[in-house]
Amino acid sequence: MEDDSDAVERANARFVAALDALEGAIRRQLSSHRETRAHEAEIQQLSEDRSRLAQELDLAQARAARLESAASHVGERLDTAIASVGELLDRGRAS
Repeated sequence: MEDDSDAVERANARFVAALDALEGAIRRQLSSHRETRAHEAEIQQLSEDRSRLAQELDLAQARAARLESAASHVGERLDTAIASVGELLDRGRAS
């Protein structure tokens, strides 16, 4: 009988060890799944940030182009005004 009870105890110990190993594997799988979901959420957030930043960049580039155009136009007008003032000063000196 002792041999039978020893065999049962050994079988029970192997069964408990197998259950422990299974529980560990399940915990690791769940942890891995949670990490994967967290990474997917982070990737989604980064993608949204990238899209938003691309839109902001497009708007900033368009604004910069408008400002450059306006600055060029103002520069041309200033050149014309300076030339006109120079002509008036030259006429005043000649008189």
